[in-house]
Amino acid sequence: MLEEGPSRLFDALASILGLDDLLMAADALKQTRTSRTSVHKAVLDKLDQIRGSLANHPDARAAQCLEALAGKSWDLDRISALIVGDRSTEQDAETRRLRELASLQAPDPSAVHAGVKALRSALSARDAVALTDAGKARRQVEILEKALSFHQHAGDGDCPVCRQPAALNQQWRADAEEEVRKLRNESEAADVAHRNFLQAERTLRQWISAPPTWLTNSALVELWNRWKQAESKAGSDLAVHLESLAPELDQAIQTERQYAQSELQKKQDLWQAVAQILAEWLPSARKMQSELQAVGSLKSAEDWLRTTALKIHNERFEPIKERVRRIWELLRTRSHVQLEDVTFQGKSTARRVNLEVTVDGTRGAALGVMSQGELHSLALSLFLPRATLESSPFRFVFIDDPVQSMDPARVDGLARVLELVSKKRQVVIFTHDDRLPEAIRRLQIPANILEVLRRDQSVIELRDVRSPVRQYLDDAFSLASSKDAQQILVDRVVPGLCRQSIEAACIEVVRRRRLQKGRPHEEIESLFAVHTKLLPRLALALYDDAEKAGEVYAGVKNRFGPRQADTVRACNEGAHKGLNDDDPLQLVRNVEQLAEGILKLQS
Repeated sequence: MLEEGPSRLFDALASILGLDDLLMAADALKQTRTSRTSVHKAVLDKLDQIRGSLANHPDARAAQCLEALAGKSWDLDRISALIVGDRSTEQDAETRRLRELASLQAPDPSAVHAGVKALRSALSARDAVALTDAGKARRQVEILEKALSFHQHAGDGDCPVCRQPAALNQQWRADAEEEVRKLRNESEAADVAHRNFLQAERTLRQWISAPPTWLTNSALVELWNRWKQAESKAGSDLAVHLESLAPELDQAIQTERQYAQSELQKKQDLWQAVAQILAEWLPSARKMQSELQAVGSLKSAEDWLRTTALKIHNERFEPIKERVRRIWELLRTRSHVQLEDVTFQGKSTARRVNLEVTVDGTRGAALGVMSQGELHSLALSLFLPRATLESSPFRFVFIDDPVQSMDPARVDGLARVLELVSKKRQVVIFTHDDRLPEAIRRLQIPANILEVLRRDQSVIELRDVRSPVRQYLDDAFSLASSKDAQQILVDRVVPGLCRQSIEAACIEVVRRRRLQKGRPHEEIESLFAVHTKLLPRLALALYDDAEKAGEVYAGVKNRFGPRQADTVRACNEGAHKGLNDDDPLQLVRNVEQLAEGILKLQS
């Protein structure tokens, strides 16, 4: 929140003071005022642009709109009528003509081509079947059906073809009808081919139409009339006629449509652009006219509320401020920055929390002179009091990785702060940094430390953590006593864990001793960074002098016995070469005794 701006910090701290209603009321007044004034300004700015556009517009309605918008009292009803008003008769007639042209439908060349192809295929099939028995049977059926139709109307009598007397009678009719039925079965293939031909021809004729009566393009009308001549054609002639003219007629109609659409768009754009702007401007202009008298008093009411709220903010923050300064004093350790005061200042968008600090007695701006670690400590100083108000229903505090950017000395201060907070709250800390657990153990602050381990298949395991000395020993015991671990793994890993346990004991002793003598954390951590091997670290623990690494084996032998000197040698060499014939469990037990002895070394 320190980095997100002064207003964010102001709001975060102010939210605990119980003045939300006042600030919400002030914000509501501001929102109403600014929304109205911004709309009004936008309306006037837009009006200047609209007047400029209308002044040079050729449409007669533009001049009428300018008259309605003259002066400060606008005739908005007249503007509304002009936006949706009818065009002149000439304009309507021309527009209707263009719209009719734009909606002309041309025969689809691809559909005509498909129809021609289908007709030719049907025609070919019909002609092919005509030469077969089925075709002959079909022609016989046609003759007999005509004779039956003649008999149906004329009755019994002579044959009109061969003139045979009394040839057409009821017996003849019965025989003829039976013959038709037989021939129908024989002519089925020819019938199907003929029906397919007729259907293909009907489908193709659907594309034939006359030109519209209102069409004035003579070339297009002539071409269209040629197209219509297909009505008198059939079969192959019909196919050839339509196939030859379809692309040309389609292209001519498309050209006419594109011309009409272009002209329509020009006419539409000419007035619609201005009409659209006026239509969008009109609602806000109406709102402005209805609000002009209400804006003046909003600013005064808002200022009074914010001034009053700011005064109450500082009064209510006074007891919290003392806790902020107390926590800062614990966290700042050797920092030269002194937090003098915390006050709320400014209003509205200029609101901020003023953090008055001095650096070696000289006043400065907190955010400008503090390091990242100091800023982090300042954030904790501000928000721990906020999170632990007595009025809060939450009796716990969760903090994620508060150690970040802190130097070791400030971590000690953090441990003291958390101890203070934990007297009235349950404090839960999440961290990957082991400096805080180390400080808590060294300062003997009661705490429950858990390690979260992710096992195979993302199975989570929680493990109590004591000291690094104990942790390394527990891991070594576990591996040395395992029946499933390979011996080569035990011989290599166990000495390394034992060595780390001894080193952890040395580090704890040296750190405690030097801190008690007033040495800075940075110096101690630098010492460990330089001397990373087992023997120099043992020399620091035994003699407070890493240069006496060559005397370590003798020193261990004198202090802890010959067996422990061998233990140190086994750990030092075994971490690289592995164990020889040594018993790994016995080695761990020896290291446990040695580590306990090291931890008891006098400061």
